[in-house]
Amino acid sequence: MVDCKETLHRAIKPKPQFWDTKTNRVTSALFKDSHGVSVDRNAGKSDEQIKHEFLSKFSELKGDARLTAGFCFDNFCRVEANPTLNNKHHALILGQTSVELTKGQAKRLAENSTIVIYNDVLSS
Repeated sequence: MVDCKETLHRAIKPKPQFWDTKTNRVTSALFKDSHGVSVDRNAGKSDEQIKHEFLSKFSELKGDARLTAGFCFDNFCRVEANPTLNNKHHALILGQTSVELTKGQAKRLAENSTIVIYNDVLSS
């Protein structure tokens, strides 16, 4: 079970569909995935540890989007621990009755996530 206070981190890949240059924010597309939205649970890790772990998995990243599991629950999303062989803190954000989030859910998550840009990795 994922605690409602736990922070979830979603990697922001440098793809135009994930970033709105007009608003300088992530788009709802970042939270749309037919297999569930892959996130890492914070598990008490520092910002530097999160960044290091993401950069070891992905060659290029713009940064990460952060929100609490509680915010997901409040927006009728499920958050399920989904540990993998290489990542015991992996989780999925899922729709209430289906795997994929609705357009509205994805939009609310995008609008309310905290964005951390990895300036030393990739500029906006």
